[in-house]
Amino acid sequence: MLRPYSFGCGESIKMTENSFIIRKKIVKSLALMLLSLLIFICVEGQAQDITVTGAWSETIDAMDLLSGAGSDIAPIDSGTSQLTIDLAISTSNSWNVSIIRNNTNWHSNLILSAKRTSDGTGLGTISGGTSWQEVTNSSAGFFGGVGEPGNRTGISVQLKLQSSITVPQGNYSSTITFYFVEN
Repeated sequence: MLRPYSFGCGESIKMTENSFIIRKKIVKSLALMLLSLLIFICVEGQAQDITVTGAWSETIDAMDLLSGAGSDIAPIDSGTSQLTIDLAISTSNSWNVSIIRNNTNWHSNLILSAKRTSDGTGLGTISGGTSWQEVTNSSAGFFGGVGEPGNRTGISVQLKLQSSITVPQGNYSSTITFYFVEN
């Protein structure tokens, strides 16, 4: 048997078993709604936007070989602004961009490298990534910065392809993925 539930002003409300179950369901629903709202806020608060534009395709022939047929590929550089990165920064804390190569059809003797060739425009500072860095199938830090919330646009990236030893004739392709994380 349920006892009356007493409120602070001396009023009492008799709760039946059914009203207790309904109240319990309402509290449970409110708790789930609150949890959903908190998850949404956390995801919204941590949202980062990165846009990368550009692509690179290269046909390698005898002119690109160091010593003719059977030799290594001479380093081939893309244009200095082959890729352009735009960031939507939502914090004045530090942020980082990481890079990883996702192989589609790639020969293990090919070496793909990247470097940042411009700071782009926007508030704050940007650093790192100005030396050639091999892009592997493991995520690695590329460059970072600190600044005010806002957009950092027009960050230019150059790519380079080379081989350490002979690579058989064929079509090779890979995708580079950039990750943007605010700390």
